[in-house]
Amino acid sequence: MTDRDVVERVAKLWGRAVVPLSRCAANHRPRYVTTIKGSPAATLMQVVRPHLSSSRQTQVDAALATWHGRAARWDVAGARCSVRGCARPMARRGLCKPHYDSWWKTTKRGLRSAFVPTAAPPTWSAINAEGCADTCHVAWLAGLLEGEGCFTATPTNANTYPIISVEMCDKHVIDRVRSILGSPSVTSCDHANPAWNEAFRTRVSGHAAASWMRILRPLMGQRRGAAIDAALAGYAPIRLIDPPETCIVPDCAEPHRSRGLCHKHYMSWMRDQEKGRRPRVTPLR
Repeated sequence: MTDRDVVERVAKLWGRAVVPLSRCAANHRPRYVTTIKGSPAATLMQVVRPHLSSSRQTQVDAALATWHGRAARWDVAGARCSVRGCARPMARRGLCKPHYDSWWKTTKRGLRSAFVPTAAPPTWSAINAEGCADTCHVAWLAGLLEGEGCFTATPTNANTYPIISVEMCDKHVIDRVRSILGSPSVTSCDHANPAWNEAFRTRVSGHAAASWMRILRPLMGQRRGAAIDAALAGYAPIRLIDPPETCIVPDCAEPHRSRGLCHKHYMSWMRDQEKGRRPRVTPLR
């Protein structure tokens, strides 16, 4: 990714370093990468697999099919050798370096060692995707939007409306985003190049987008956080959060349509506004 703060956050969770990569072109931003492999990567794949799309699950299955299932090495900061009576710091798989080397040479000769390495402690806990709590869905959504989402604001007349949109080729993922955000639909995107894969987009705007932006803001990186702040800066909601059931005009029992008014009185107020006359009715907002 080009967002170093996001990569650093992932690297901290993985206990790995951040490596800067060369630019693909002179006008491109710097890129950063962090990597895990071996047993930690296999464990993480197994944990996150239920939360991934079908194409990603296929990639995970292909990667795990080649994994022998044994942790080559692992260590815990401050831990000691598991051999009784040994107080040396642990180096690999629960053993200090002398005991690990002794076990390795003994087994390579086909002999039985007096001590064996211990199993690696679990690094992550498995989570059932079907029983995922609300916080789990929010975390999944934040991670996806950090990489694929777009936080913008579209001015309409005198008002500014925040918008959250995401576009991907994986419809399964977009359908899950739509169900979490509560967006009205998923649309297909037209591309100029017919060789490109079909892409899908879903978006939510206005009050719903502003509410989600405030929920997601603490979980986002610097760049996405700044985009959310900019989208919310000019937002002045005009929608009633708790609208009345009927029109607020005295002696009018028609059902509410907008701004506390029924359809007839709302259109009357709109025409007075457009013609520059003093409105005959006053809306709630």
